[in-house]
Amino acid sequence: MEPDNYKNNEKEKQLAKRRDAIKKVIDWLIEEGHEPQEITHLRKDACYYGVVISDEAEKTDKHEKQRRKAFHIHFPIDRLDSLSISEIIILDLQSQKSYAALADKTNGILEQNRFYFDLELALLQMNVYFVINKNMRELQSLEISKVLFFDGLTKDTHFLILLIQFIIQLKFLG
Repeated sequence: MEPDNYKNNEKEKQLAKRRDAIKKVIDWLIEEGHEPQEITHLRKDACYYGVVISDEAEKTDKHEKQRRKAFHIHFPIDRLDSLSISEIIILDLQSQKSYAALADKTNGILEQNRFYFDLELALLQMNVYFVINKNMRELQSLEISKVLFFDGLTKDTHFLILLIQFIIQLKFLG
């Protein structure tokens, strides 16, 4: 019976560690001025599933428009040692058109290829899982996610996805 007690103790410790990690992550978000919304009921595989939504004003030449950004936090039921952070980055219509229009320029296909492969390389170097939606000629959106293990969880790793988005936007504009 001792091995069963040991297994139960270890599992209880892991469950407690996961509860602490969930609380820690939520507290960090609140400290940074975000309001995580629990939507665990949407995922059967989640111990905790939340979304953080921010409306940011984006200035254009003539006016200011609101742009909604969101990322998800997923603590899976079957993994007691990790969480994942994910975001879908949808390029605005103007950026999509600009990217597609590159192909019409002299050497435009090469410029598209260079940007596309530079984007893939940057994401690979950041060690994130990603899916680039549509195709190389019509870039529309990116799905990016990162698994974080509790033993390496710090307040800074939390905002990795926001950092990735910022880098992608800078690269796309530059």
